[in-house]
Amino acid sequence: MAGVFLTPRTESFPGKGVRRRRFQDGRVWTTYPDGRQRWIYPDGRVVIKGRKRDIRDQGVDPTEGQVVTRYPDGREVTLRQDGSSQTAFPDHTIVYRYTSGTQVTIYPDGGRRADFDDGLTRIEHVDGAVETRFPGGQVTRRSPTGWVRVQNPDGCRLVVDPAGGERSFYPDGSQQYRELDGTRTIREAVGREIEIRADGTRQIRHVSGVVVEVDTAGRVVTGPYAGQMADPLSGLVGWDLSDLDTARDVTFLSVEEKDVVLELNKARTAPVRYARSAVSPLSSCPQTPPVPTPRGR
Repeated sequence: MAGVFLTPRTESFPGKGVRRRRFQDGRVWTTYPDGRQRWIYPDGRVVIKGRKRDIRDQGVDPTEGQVVTRYPDGREVTLRQDGSSQTAFPDHTIVYRYTSGTQVTIYPDGGRRADFDDGLTRIEHVDGAVETRFPGGQVTRRSPTGWVRVQNPDGCRLVVDPAGGERSFYPDGSQQYRELDGTRTIREAVGREIEIRADGTRQIRHVSGVVVEVDTAGRVVTGPYAGQMADPLSGLVGWDLSDLDTARDVTFLSVEEKDVVLELNKARTAPVRYARSAVSPLSSCPQTPPVPTPRGR
């Protein structure tokens, strides 16, 4: 008789044809010839279990053993045998969760977000920009035009232009520019500007308007300080190097090694002054952003 179905026997062996059973609590259980089973719950949920692959089948059915649950709010959750899942929302957002802990979200506008198990997050915007959030709090944003912007949790910012030039901005208001030719310009918050060129020469522009040129040997060649030795690290004048630059005239050390000896002598002689003039400005220096590699699925 039409509309009358046999009752399924068991979940593993429900029997042939379409079978249906209604429970007193409102559940409705329906089984189908292809192996699918559907449960309808009183709260509106619909759970569909995929077919079981027969040992005579060739190949693998992607729906084998999966369970699909449809909720009254429009969500559809698919659980697979390997433990991964897919959730589709009414607004067409899709969330994939993998057994590794990685979660990938696809948005209706084409944007994509991946949250990895180690805390790293990668966001691909529809305009082509890629944002990477690192577990330590650093955020890197790469625009489709080639610009890279890095925000560090300590407040330092780094901007890299498409050509490779770098600009660093510090919480105290100071800035640093690094050009492609190797020239580095430091603009201190107090207004002094130091230009360190690739050939090792330096130029210091004081707030008072005095401009000091320093040669590769570290000696001031122009201005009121001509003839005096300048600090090889910052290019500033003010240290009495007659008793500090003890390795400058030896022949068995490189220029870099001689500079290290000088820095050590200054740190031993006046540690507080050295920390304020040399160590403190470098302590919060932002680094060139790491390049995220493709991860996950």
